[in-house]
Amino acid sequence: MRGWSGASIWSTIWRKTAPDMMEAAEPDAYHGQFRSITATNGRQYATGGGNLKTIVFRRDGNVFKPFLATFHVSRSWSLWRGLGIPDLDDPAQAPDGSYLWQDANDDQRVQMSEVHRFKDKNVRLNLRALSPDLTLWAGGYLLKPVKFLDNGQPVYDPEKLEKNFLAGTPHAGGYLWLDPDGGVYTHTSGQRPSLAKWSADGKMEWGYPSIVRWHDALSMPVVKAGRLHGMTGSLGVAGGFTGNMSYFGVCHLFQRDGIYAAAIMRDGRTSGMGADVGQPEGQGGSMFKIVTKPGTAPRTFIVGSGQDGRITEVHGLDTVKPLPVRAFTRTPEAANTAAAALADYNAKFSINSSLTIAADRKSLETARPVSKDFDGTRGFSVRAAREGQHLLLRFEVNSPAELINAITEPKLLFKGGNCLDIQLATDPAAAADRKTPAPGDLRLLVTRQLAPGAKAAKPFAVLYRPKLKGFTGQPTVLNSPTGKESFDAIEVVENVGLEYRKTGSDFTALVSIPLDLIGLNLTPGQTVQMDVGYLYGNATGTLVAARSYWSNHSFSANVVNDVPNESRLEPAQWGKATVE
Repeated sequence: MRGWSGASIWSTIWRKTAPDMMEAAEPDAYHGQFRSITATNGRQYATGGGNLKTIVFRRDGNVFKPFLATFHVSRSWSLWRGLGIPDLDDPAQAPDGSYLWQDANDDQRVQMSEVHRFKDKNVRLNLRALSPDLTLWAGGYLLKPVKFLDNGQPVYDPEKLEKNFLAGTPHAGGYLWLDPDGGVYTHTSGQRPSLAKWSADGKMEWGYPSIVRWHDALSMPVVKAGRLHGMTGSLGVAGGFTGNMSYFGVCHLFQRDGIYAAAIMRDGRTSGMGADVGQPEGQGGSMFKIVTKPGTAPRTFIVGSGQDGRITEVHGLDTVKPLPVRAFTRTPEAANTAAAALADYNAKFSINSSLTIAADRKSLETARPVSKDFDGTRGFSVRAAREGQHLLLRFEVNSPAELINAITEPKLLFKGGNCLDIQLATDPAAAADRKTPAPGDLRLLVTRQLAPGAKAAKPFAVLYRPKLKGFTGQPTVLNSPTGKESFDAIEVVENVGLEYRKTGSDFTALVSIPLDLIGLNLTPGQTVQMDVGYLYGNATGTLVAARSYWSNHSFSANVVNDVPNESRLEPAQWGKATVE
């Protein structure tokens, strides 16, 4: 396998040149992968994602021209940014609802007379696939052409929308793609089945149950061959194979009979980068076979496997051999073996329920730790104790990278990874189930940094306080297209102690936090709401690869590609520490 990044793959085929003109498909799979088909009429057509639209194209010479698009206008949606076409972005002309545009005069421009708005508010026409007879598959709906123009363009009557066998099921809102034999593939996370193939008349041929959706998989081990959690959009069908991307960049390949074949690309959270690391937030791609030189065997490619328009060639699929057919009988012994394996897995990646803050430094040796195994090769454990007016936290970390961070902007220290992460509440009266931070809630990131010209890295700590009592200044706001997080204070603190000791592939880091710095009082029997974690980065501390916490397993605690989520404090997700 080899991979390389491509620029805007399809922009040389079609380019928008006027505000009211329908745009080209985006080259990456995040917006919806570009897929072309040869229809039963012998002509070529394609689908692809645009700006909040799914667009259908027909080939005219060497150009794919847009002639149809489906889209849903929802201005109350937090990520709504407009459709980029003036008339459609005018609420007076295009109120909220589900729409279908068809080009009536072959100018690739959007006139409102060409736009149909569905009266039924329950209709959400999300175009998923285009069949060889040019039937539009839109979740639980079908729309068949009523005629063809001389140029090969199909014409549809929106009032003849039909329901298909997926209507009313959870699969109507999931991923959908078609098989050359007339079957239908669906992937709907968390369902039974999640990944499935259905016959043309709606009978399930095979299925994988209860695949964990990507939101809930962020705290799970890294994705490898056979680990399907976090699976997202389809790769389509090429030869005898189909497949799906995962949110973490791994592409899973299956035989069309449902047998798992292989995984290509590494999980983006693995340490180190390279050509075989998957693009984070992978949403799909387009897998196809092509003969690049007459007389040679077909080559298999995946286009747009992620957000960067990547093109990957897959080798070795011709060596995959079908498994022998045999009967399978479920025996009590086999069921017990599977249950034991699941129990071992859950035990390995489980968390301790509470942390003990021991009475003194000496007690750190025997104090009960909390721990988190991230992927079998990376993990941490933490013990806590008091020493005078200091809180001690001893981290034992297994990581291929040392505790080093090269981010020069303190407020974005977490972007470099290799940080000890300590989050706690100093106000015992704060509601334990609060979803947003209250005064007294804080986050302390501790790492080491190497100053220019220095021979040794020195401790470096940044204290984040979302809320301060009586604060009247200007807060620091960290934002992205997904949202924002506000902090009344973000400051570098000099009096946090750090004792660091490297031991092979592991290291031990003892953090000493002055109680008066954070405004915390510790008394025997007291319960402190807190969490501890580690940010795994690359060897130089310039890029965070993964985040892992003792207690918090939410989306915000595990995502690494969005600043507001990475900086967010979620007190309701923290655990409990008991003071001895």
